[in-house]
Amino acid sequence: MVADVPNTAGPDVGVPVILDVTWRDARYQLDWDGPPEDYLVHTIGYLAGEGQKFVSIAGEMLPDGDGFRGVTDIPVDCVIAREVIRPVPTMSLMTSIGATEGSS
Repeated sequence: MVADVPNTAGPDVGVPVILDVTWRDARYQLDWDGPPEDYLVHTIGYLAGEGQKFVSIAGEMLPDGDGFRGVTDIPVDCVIAREVIRPVPTMSLMTSIGATEGSS
């Protein structure tokens, strides 16, 4: 079982969780030549929702809390790993903490 990651997505909660989900995808072969190697896919995006059967990862978050778009629904049983992606600080934040000192 993959460890639970809390979903903070939603208009009243703030910034949603961004995840890198590694999962085993299906593969189609026109002419079967034996069992395939593992086919592991990485999907990175906003955690739009999760339930007992699916983890939903969105590529876009709409303004004003209007939801998500470009959503991939991944069967929970296919999930191998989940990693929370930390947002990159904005340039104004980096400047205020001195991260750009010494650069020209």
